[in-house]
Amino acid sequence: MSLVVAVLVHLLFALGWYVVFQSMAERLTERPARDPLTAARLRHLRRIGYATAIGTNLLLAQAVGTAVSLQLLFDELPMVLRPVVVGAGVFVFSILPSIAAVAVAVAPYRERVRHLALSAWFVLWWFVTRAVAVTLAVTVIAAFVRTVPQGWPRVLGSLGVVLLIISLSPVVLRVGLRTRAPTPAERERVADVLPGSVRLRIVDPRTRVGCAFAAGVVPGLRYVFVTETVFDLLADDELSAVLAHEVAHHQRGHVVTRFSLAAAVILPLLVGVEFAYPELVRAVGVGLVPYAVLWIKVIRRTEFVADRDAAREVGSDAMARALETLLAHRLIFEPTGTTSRLLDVHPAVSTRIDRLESPADI
Repeated sequence: MSLVVAVLVHLLFALGWYVVFQSMAERLTERPARDPLTAARLRHLRRIGYATAIGTNLLLAQAVGTAVSLQLLFDELPMVLRPVVVGAGVFVFSILPSIAAVAVAVAPYRERVRHLALSAWFVLWWFVTRAVAVTLAVTVIAAFVRTVPQGWPRVLGSLGVVLLIISLSPVVLRVGLRTRAPTPAERERVADVLPGSVRLRIVDPRTRVGCAFAAGVVPGLRYVFVTETVFDLLADDELSAVLAHEVAHHQRGHVVTRFSLAAAVILPLLVGVEFAYPELVRAVGVGLVPYAVLWIKVIRRTEFVADRDAAREVGSDAMARALETLLAHRLIFEPTGTTSRLLDVHPAVSTRIDRLESPADI
């Protein structure tokens, strides 16, 4: 089957996925809009949709020959590069359309329940731009790797490109999340907890990437991104606590740790592919699940540490109230099921508040 036909099959599947999840979201929102569980159920529905879209489209890609068609198309690429390009192609052409279909199907109901300015067209544009970004990134990597000699120069060069992309990710986020500089009034509210080494950007609330997060591993490119809604909802001390929490991730090296754990997987994979060690590639694949569990545990630990640092800086009561307010307005969520409790990289909000209220943990 040709690549064009395979892509059309994936697009038809995405259309069916849209119909299914639009119907499911409509049934979920038949409950009162202010039901505190409705937004959480919609979020859980989206996660189920994303997970099933990924798994089903990977199986579908095998059945219709999407990966094989891409391999034939890029047969002249170096061996170390071929899996990256083919993987990116499978993601863009087969997986991403169904993920976008789920997000677009649920968007109007999220807008209704959570009072968001979140149109289906905005969500669709978000995914289209991500597909373009992935394609451009892979094109740049492919052009670079083809000019580098085989062996260790190519492995180290490829790793260097990945690390460069990670280092520049805050610049991409500034544009991709439609961020803006804080107003003088906004900057004044958090001046006491925002050091000069960390930059603050205000995020368009429609992006829904989280209420606040830290990004950047290079001095001068360390950022804290905060959704505009957080400034509108929180009292000054609560807002300072949230900012202090994110700043702590930078000061404690948590951002570097997270990216280092990711790089630790990439290097052996590059070595296995470049030097034709299938046993090493298989070992990386087998170890991904336990490694992901370790990664989640490490991130949860860093969240507790950042909470503790914020409590010491601003006060445990302010940090706890900030979490309660964000939870009440559905900007953060309490895990609602076993899957969420296992896979959510953030600890349960109730557990975080309990620790903040315990003097022994501050």
